[in-house]
Amino acid sequence: MNLRRAARIVRQSAKSDIETDVIIDAIGLAGNYFLRETKSSKGEFFLNLVPGDETFSVDDQTDFRPERLLFAETTTYQRLDYRTYHEVAAQYATDSTVSTADGTPKMLAFRTPDKGIVWPTATAAKSQIRIVYYRPLVDIEEHDDNLKLNIPDEYAYDVLFYGAAAVAEHRVPDSLFQDVAWNRFLQLTKKAKEEMAFAGVQEGPSTGVSTIDYRIKEGGVAWH
Repeated sequence: MNLRRAARIVRQSAKSDIETDVIIDAIGLAGNYFLRETKSSKGEFFLNLVPGDETFSVDDQTDFRPERLLFAETTTYQRLDYRTYHEVAAQYATDSTVSTADGTPKMLAFRTPDKGIVWPTATAAKSQIRIVYYRPLVDIEEHDDNLKLNIPDEYAYDVLFYGAAAVAEHRVPDSLFQDVAWNRFLQLTKKAKEEMAFAGVQEGPSTGVSTIDYRIKEGGVAWH
């Protein structure tokens, strides 16, 4: 579904005439909430580790953040434990004798949003890690009518008709949470989440935040 059709659905469902910018913000908030909860849009990339170096960088991945990580695995499908930075760093401080003994990374952590470490360090033959994460809603700020939304087609209409339309009509959270359409959207999201979990779509640990971060701005609600 492209952005033009999405905006039309929201406008048709809303009970009042609403500015385009407000509709775009509403699509962003409802769409990101749905994707964060269901993990239904995935991305992946291969992290090329430097043999013998525990550090790595993901600063070239524009839509990845550590909280979106689903799982990390070696090229032989061995999962890495996702830990805090201090836990992984402590391995080097307390058990340096095995830091390069095996050569297969077993732990991964992020020190900053785009910098992290693994333990133990990788050998040349085991220097690639596959990172799988859930993707947020594509950038809709440019109002590109032909832009395709990355919400699964079978759920997109309900996300827009109930979720985004409810957001577009309300300016404060308390009012939104009492809205019948918004609560219908929450129920549909929960059902979709259960369906995808059953099908294995949500495989892997998630550290995503499941709350809505509201920002009230003039003329509408903006998501962050």
